[in-house]
Amino acid sequence: MSRLKYFRIFKNTSFLSYQHINYSRIHYSSTTCKESKPNLKTLLDNSTSFSERNPPADEWHTPVYPQKHRLQSEKSIRLKVDPRSTSVILFPGQGCQYVGMAKKLLSYPNVKDMFDCASEILRYDLLDLCLNGPEDMLNMTVHSQVAVMVSSLAAVEKLRADAEKMIENCAATAGLSVGEYAALVFAGALDFENAVRLLKIRGEAMQAASDLEPGGMMTVFTEPGAKIKMACQAAREWCLEQTTYNAECSVAMYLCPGGKVVSGHIEALKFLESNAAKFRIKGNQTPTMDQMKKKLAEQLCNPIEWEQIMHIMFERPQGEKFPNVYECGPGTSMKSMLKLNNNTAYKNCENVLA
Repeated sequence: MSRLKYFRIFKNTSFLSYQHINYSRIHYSSTTCKESKPNLKTLLDNSTSFSERNPPADEWHTPVYPQKHRLQSEKSIRLKVDPRSTSVILFPGQGCQYVGMAKKLLSYPNVKDMFDCASEILRYDLLDLCLNGPEDMLNMTVHSQVAVMVSSLAAVEKLRADAEKMIENCAATAGLSVGEYAALVFAGALDFENAVRLLKIRGEAMQAASDLEPGGMMTVFTEPGAKIKMACQAAREWCLEQTTYNAECSVAMYLCPGGKVVSGHIEALKFLESNAAKFRIKGNQTPTMDQMKKKLAEQLCNPIEWEQIMHIMFERPQGEKFPNVYECGPGTSMKSMLKLNNNTAYKNCENVLA
């Protein structure tokens, strides 16, 4: 299938647009204005009351603490829908890749063409790398980022075949780290071909920066009283004592309450592993060969606030139903982290494995 034809697969998959405005709920007309003929005093008296016809969906109050303030989700421009008929789709990031991923998805429509299209742009056989490795080659940033994105979008095709309504009724999507690119393609904000090209350039740049000095990432869970910033500072000082100069070690991502990703020089991460009990932390290194946060990549240095994204996405009034949640991609990392961020959303989450 040509690249242009494949682009059309994702061309119409943007499900995040606003609903049509319900103009019947707007209560002001030229007739009403002519009949009332308000004078200046009347306008001033009523300027802060907004009481005309008292539209229930658009009430607001001048007190500092309004008694009936409305939620963002209840704006009149949005139609009320049952959350149980909608879905939220999450995409994993780098580190979830494994040799053999996407093998069970090849029988679904568009998946093989998707890998062929990506391979043509990358100028190597991406599907063969995903299926057969070798593992150290797949784990290289220059390969793993695009491999995770394409495999995640392949999982979307499985979900489309098994539960098409959940694709059509998707209300929101998000991706962790490089999973953001899969989310952008799925939402229609970025076409598939350009996403592959972008990740090719991104991966090559990050790989080049990583090759200058050995680095990695570590997922860290903190215990009560943990001192993660002090631990990172101690790791940097220890590296300096070992004549490893300019070694980075800092928080690169907020995953969930008590869960973070630390990125830095490989020797700094080894120091954290050896002294985990001292700083009241537990951690394991992530299978990736680059540092997400380093001075050589200033534009990537702000920590990813995944924990905050999950709170915004799933925060709702007590008693309100939750949407169906799907993790599309290799592994089950998104669902595991969702349990630590919002247990109710976790119970509604299914894995669509790549």
